[in-house]
Amino acid sequence: MKYWIRTAVVFGALLAQVAGAEDLFPGGKAAKLARLAEVPSATTMGGYPLYTGGRNWYLLDNKVESNNMDARIAYLQLVSPEGDSLFAQMAVVASLSAATEEGYFSADLCSPSKSHLFMLNKAAGRNDNCLLIDPVEGKIGDKAFTLLHLKIRNSQSSWRLYDVSMYLSLEKLGFPSTVAGDWTPSAVAADPRKQKAFDKIVAWAKQLQDGVNKAIAFSKPQDAFDGVPAIQTLVAAD
Repeated sequence: MKYWIRTAVVFGALLAQVAGAEDLFPGGKAAKLARLAEVPSATTMGGYPLYTGGRNWYLLDNKVESNNMDARIAYLQLVSPEGDSLFAQMAVVASLSAATEEGYFSADLCSPSKSHLFMLNKAAGRNDNCLLIDPVEGKIGDKAFTLLHLKIRNSQSSWRLYDVSMYLSLEKLGFPSTVAGDWTPSAVAADPRKQKAFDKIVAWAKQLQDGVNKAIAFSKPQDAFDGVPAIQTLVAAD
């Protein structure tokens, strides 16, 4: 988490260069783009669509690694500032090619033995389909941030993997001067404004989870996220 927050100290130096609305991993390799190049909404990742939620996103890193099954895995990191501060950051991990053998990426993120602010497990058989939401804290210099961490992991046959980690600034969502301890299930339930905002976030996150489940299909449908509301709709009313 410290690494993620530190990488956001770039808002005053955003580049004018705009990456073309193309694939960030052509031919299974990371495209050579300048750090902080703007990433258009129509950009893809190994053919998979990306959810950008109506915001401007800038490239922090894109790379490709291979696992012990010779499957190429793409790693993408993006940042979305607002003014001179952080609004959101996102990491997406996706498999780029079939491995030498049939198989699944398995994880146990939605284990009932683990406690989360919100968890929804829609796994079926050997397919992972997990949504988690938790508060996290970090710093940029002396400034502390409290963020909501949204995690969606989806894995299916033929070593397909689509994993999203999104961090949303609670200050930008309408809750300044808040800490992670203010976002326990009991604390949220005790505050009507917070509960209303969180209910909206959960409803949006469920739609994003369903979008990821569509995006991971063999056909990689480009309209997978069309029904997911914009991130700006999550900002709480005063």
